[in-house]
Amino acid sequence: IFNRGGIKVTGDFIANKAVTSGGAVYNTSTTNLIDSSFIGNIAPEGAAIYNNYDRTQVSAETKDIEFTNNNTTGTAEGTGYGIYNKAILNLYANEDKTITVNDKVYSTGRLDIGYAYWGNKFGDGTVKFNNELTQTGETNVSSGTVEFNGETSLGALNLTRTATLKLGTAAGNSTFGSVIFQNTPTLDLTNNSAQTLNVTSLKGNTKLNIDLDFTGENISADAINVTTGGQTSVLTLNSLNIIGTLSEFSNLEILKGSTSNVTLAIATDLFNAYAGEEIESVTQTINESEDYDSAAFGQFANDEFTNTVYAHSTQTQLYLNAEKTALSYGTVETVAEHIKTQVKQDVLQALNQKTTTASSIAQLQRKSKKMRKKIKKYILIFRKKCYLEQNVLSR
Repeated sequence: IFNRGGIKVTGDFIANKAVTSGGAVYNTSTTNLIDSSFIGNIAPEGAAIYNNYDRTQVSAETKDIEFTNNNTTGTAEGTGYGIYNKAILNLYANEDKTITVNDKVYSTGRLDIGYAYWGNKFGDGTVKFNNELTQTGETNVSSGTVEFNGETSLGALNLTRTATLKLGTAAGNSTFGSVIFQNTPTLDLTNNSAQTLNVTSLKGNTKLNIDLDFTGENISADAINVTTGGQTSVLTLNSLNIIGTLSEFSNLEILKGSTSNVTLAIATDLFNAYAGEEIESVTQTINESEDYDSAAFGQFANDEFTNTVYAHSTQTQLYLNAEKTALSYGTVETVAEHIKTQVKQDVLQALNQKTTTASSIAQLQRKSKKMRKKIKKYILIFRKKCYLEQNVLSR
């Protein structure tokens, strides 16, 4: 098809050949392709589709679509690519339908994925790019699931609404331009390999799924490296794919680079899944009075600094560092040991103390109301995020 006007087509394109661009479809206007697969087409460039101007839409309405074995023969820029896009290319899949692109894609125009321009609707299906994708223009993913399973290079990326973007192993170390999240979509980096996604900047909030790999000598996790920063962005850890077994406590850096405006959070369901059982018994609770003898960590008396909250837990633990850029993860025993030291340091630092001797205990009891509030703040944060065995904090 050589289209210079509006056209709507239903059906497959198989074994077509062109001596110029566009083995099956060459578009300079508007082309609406419905339930059309492209297999074995040949052209100097854009063996399946050469979208030169305006818009081409590919819609999986009632069946799956595939692009396979579409080969180019020329030497021009874009050679080797089954799809060559210089305008707007829409890829839309209905729920339970899939568009699978097994050919290379080269695009200097715009990719709109998950939205049907003709029909004005969003699709909850899946679009898979299983080969090399080179996109220097803008990519908009607004609905459904998009998988980048080959080597991927993107310019600006807008991930919106309920969309999920998933990176396969070959795309795990990709480089993206500016990335904007809207309406809390999902960025899924899980592919059974801890890798680093490089982005120019981040803006907005998203759910984040990552791998934690404990199988090699070096404990590692999926990470995002931000090269130039960006505006405020919160990435909420939503799911962990744990590979192997962790035998020691570890801090895993998730956010790297220019992250002053970017932070991590942990979804409530995820935290609860790894927090172990609920606290079974609390021997002493925070006393809202100003009496230090009833502070939640125990009594600052008799030269003792004793933990009075304990829980029974056999599951693993996780929490974020103070900068909210790294995830701490370990068994209940290793986390307890780490926290035992850390909390002591934090509390004592807040009170400008270096020891817990009898004299320093007496000084603690004489601190101002402001300092007492600081202790209670640490206690609340500690109890909320970490479950420890009895008597973790001791003298």
